[in-house]
Amino acid sequence: MPIGEGVGLVYEAVGVPQTARQMVSMVRPAGKIILVGVHKDPPPVDLRQVTFKEIRMRGSRVYTDDDFQTAIRLVAEKKFEIEPLI
Repeated sequence: MPIGEGVGLVYEAVGVPQTARQMVSMVRPAGKIILVGVHKDPPPVDLRQVTFKEIRMRGSRVYTDDDFQTAIRLVAEKKFEIEPLI
């Protein structure tokens, strides 16, 4: 991927090796990765690319059942476009 291309924000919510490898290549330089998926084993992440692309990574696991219900309601009410997130 040429410099400057890629997405600004990646949510890794699956927790499998394939998405761990993809997330670093998908995000643009100075982009951000939010880790939501829980990996069974340590994931294969290219830390050289994290450094060279100055990627910011943040873990997230504090959410409640109410958060899920709110998300489901917002999607059902079409409060935002979800296709770009898929």
